[in-house]
Amino acid sequence: YPLRRQRQMCIRDREQDKIPVLCQKLKILLCRGEQIYWVCPSVTQTHPSKGGVSVLQSYERLVQELPDTSIAYIHGRLDLESKNRIIKNFLAGKIQILVGTSVLEVGLDVPNATTMVIEDSNRFGLSSLHQMRGRVGRGAKQSHCFLIYRRASMNKVARSRLEAIREHSDGHILAELDLENRGFGNLLGLQQSGSGRLQFAPWEIVLETVSYTHLRAHETKANL
Repeated sequence: YPLRRQRQMCIRDREQDKIPVLCQKLKILLCRGEQIYWVCPSVTQTHPSKGGVSVLQSYERLVQELPDTSIAYIHGRLDLESKNRIIKNFLAGKIQILVGTSVLEVGLDVPNATTMVIEDSNRFGLSSLHQMRGRVGRGAKQSHCFLIYRRASMNKVARSRLEAIREHSDGHILAELDLENRGFGNLLGLQQSGSGRLQFAPWEIVLETVSYTHLRAHETKANL
């Protein structure tokens, strides 16, 4: 995509930057004919006591805030025929805002979709955030990614993830930061995060050693 432009990353506190205010900003983009993704962590609010916003809640709210806008929602529980129809209509520009879960993370290439809004962004991992924002900025138009969070559910680790995704666009750097935050887990077990039992060297040295060994193995093979 030679004409891609740098995305504008915005982190917003839901309590301070109200959704109606954000919708007014999005109206300008919609009037230009641009399309928008709106991602939520769950289909329905399974744990009301924990807060959070679901796909169905966001869809109903957006229909109220933007009554003259074509809005649809998609998630993994829909049958394949329904999902294909929704995607086809979004690709054709018949749907202006597509609300969904992280099912929107991969596989969509819509250059006219310039804006990604991620609700409860602090609940997503670095990899998912990077993949989701990659859905926008695929054309010549300026693209935007709004990371919405709730102050009550924000912690130090989640804040560091949001700051990392705002500061870095390189997937390799983000992968290293994610590994640093989450830990290796067990190389020969089921644990996929945490420090595990491998304590003989910092993760940076392990990565450098693996990369060096891989390079030397290729050099040796080439000389055989």
